[in-house]
Amino acid sequence: MIKKNEEYYKLNEKLSSVDSSGLSMLGSTNESALGILSSRVSNVLNGTSDDNWSDSVRGQINQAISSIGGLIEKAKRSSQFITEAAEPVNNLKTICAEYVEQYNDYVEWANKTNIDQYKKNADNEYVLNSSGNRILSDEYINWQNTLDAFEISLPKLESEVARILEAVKNYFAAVNFETNTIDSNIYVAGASDITFDFKNYFNGVKKVTKEEYVEKHSETKIDKETGNVVTVKEYELHKEYSDGAKLDADGESTLEVVDENNNGQLDENEQFTEKIHETGTLTTKDDKELDYERNKESDNRGLVHEDVTLTDQETEQAVYQMNEDREAAYDGITGEKTLETNKVEETENELTETRTVTKTYDDEAYQSDTIVTRKQSDKECGKVVTDDGRKTEVYRDENGNLRAKEKYTDKNGNEQEYSDHEIPLETKTFTIKYPDGRVESMDVNPNNPIDQQLMRNKMEDARSKYYVDSYGTGLNFNELLNDGSSSISDVLSDSQYTFTLR
Repeated sequence: MIKKNEEYYKLNEKLSSVDSSGLSMLGSTNESALGILSSRVSNVLNGTSDDNWSDSVRGQINQAISSIGGLIEKAKRSSQFITEAAEPVNNLKTICAEYVEQYNDYVEWANKTNIDQYKKNADNEYVLNSSGNRILSDEYINWQNTLDAFEISLPKLESEVARILEAVKNYFAAVNFETNTIDSNIYVAGASDITFDFKNYFNGVKKVTKEEYVEKHSETKIDKETGNVVTVKEYELHKEYSDGAKLDADGESTLEVVDENNNGQLDENEQFTEKIHETGTLTTKDDKELDYERNKESDNRGLVHEDVTLTDQETEQAVYQMNEDREAAYDGITGEKTLETNKVEETENELTETRTVTKTYDDEAYQSDTIVTRKQSDKECGKVVTDDGRKTEVYRDENGNLRAKEKYTDKNGNEQEYSDHEIPLETKTFTIKYPDGRVESMDVNPNNPIDQQLMRNKMEDARSKYYVDSYGTGLNFNELLNDGSSSISDVLSDSQYTFTLR
């Protein structure tokens, strides 16, 4: 279950009784009253005959008119600041209420108990496919897909609340009622606008609402060289997505089993390798046709490799590419099984790298992700979200300078900002020398949190290769930054990775 943000629940309770229109009315009323005052002062002073006044007195009267008018105009501007505060406050109230509503819906949905996981016939017997396996019910598929969509979408909604809350704080911090000015370096107009549409995003990630698997051909044979049982299946795959998109594909799966008990099928604890290849057409909700290709390989330890490519049939340009590889799979000294993977996704706008560590204890799995997202238009900008809850946004200020805004989640689940600083410009070459002699290099800014995390990921990949039971080799990223070099060695051989930063 996703953890509830108690701070936002409390904030929503406080904001629910706040009428943001009061700010608007207060500001406009004050501005109107000041306008009337200005008009009356001008009329009184202008209506006083100055024929009998000396030039010096007349000058003082005119100066008084100008001074009073200026003070009133400044006060009117302060009133406008109050009026303009209504929209940011109202946006915060709206997004907080949505977070509470959607989280409550998520808890209710997750706790549903009256769902049959598998299809049954009129005699209440399980319906089996041609392979003799139970078929998931449509109701269960919808429940699981909806739950997944909640768990992907809610953290993004929570981040939107945090962003707008910060913007509202910045608005009031930026307004100076003494000078009647607003500091645009602290608050930029529109910063508190709601830019995340939860329902559209939720529906987009809800993904499959209907899935049909049609087996066309199946053949099982014994590999003469290995004695393994190999089953090859050809099938059709049809999926419908909640956003209206449809997938029609042909696939082939090859399952190779080390058949220890010689019964011709896969049994628990038997070693296996499965490879899947699918090709077809994904038709979007606006009838754009994309060529679809997917390859996947897995075994007893989980994913080995997966890649997905979507290509626009008209332009022949890839609009989405995903490549995920296993970096390591090993058992810990306490019996847990660990799988480490690295996934790279590329769209027209973003490039995302996700390093995932999944630990399985008996039947329970715990997953931690480190996510680096970069903009295609400016790869120095983006976000880093680490598995300890720290979030870093790298952006350019109004002068084009790179800055890093860092936040973390405290023990109470509240997000705290602890740094917003400029990133010094510097370019170095990060080089990896692999055990087989292969060399890989990339230009980096060692001060940019995005480049830092990408370098850490490479070092983590190397570290994971040398993990043997209790002998987890360490890595020293600070050594790389300070000394310009670091290495990770295998405790059981002379093999090592060498990293340099020059």
